[in-house]
Amino acid sequence: MPDWAELSDAYGSADGVPALLDRFEADPWGVWSELMDRLCPMLDTAFSASFAALPRLADIAAGREPAGRHWALFAAGPIVACSRRSAEGVAARDAYASQIAELLRPAAPAELAGLAGPLREQALAGGQSVLAQRLPYPFGQAECADCGTVFSVADRVAVMG
Repeated sequence: MPDWAELSDAYGSADGVPALLDRFEADPWGVWSELMDRLCPMLDTAFSASFAALPRLADIAAGREPAGRHWALFAAGPIVACSRRSAEGVAARDAYASQIAELLRPAAPAELAGLAGPLREQALAGGQSVLAQRLPYPFGQAECADCGTVFSVADRVAVMG
């Protein structure tokens, strides 16, 4: 269990993050914006508390039906994407690799079907390497925590849509 008072978020001390994660678990739609303002503002900056929140986000996702996991994925995705920007983030990504793997399974770039492949190629050609790197995630897979069924994230989002 992290010592949240020793960690930081966008507002300084992260001692309020556990209560915020509790609220997020109960009402992800209503709390997502507030959670991200603290853990990953503008979806491009992460803090020590952001990385420490990944195991809890994985637990929240695992405790839900596949259709209810998307808010935890929407929170974890930007944090994971930011992890490559700092030594602390890289270390956290290594430390929480199993939790990240539970949350995010990007498609292999060569396996991007339909519009996803050309979108990725266009992003690369246009110098948008970050977009190209992140594009495989929504076209990847996830695993149901209850039955272990692996499913397509894009297909599931389309059904919910």
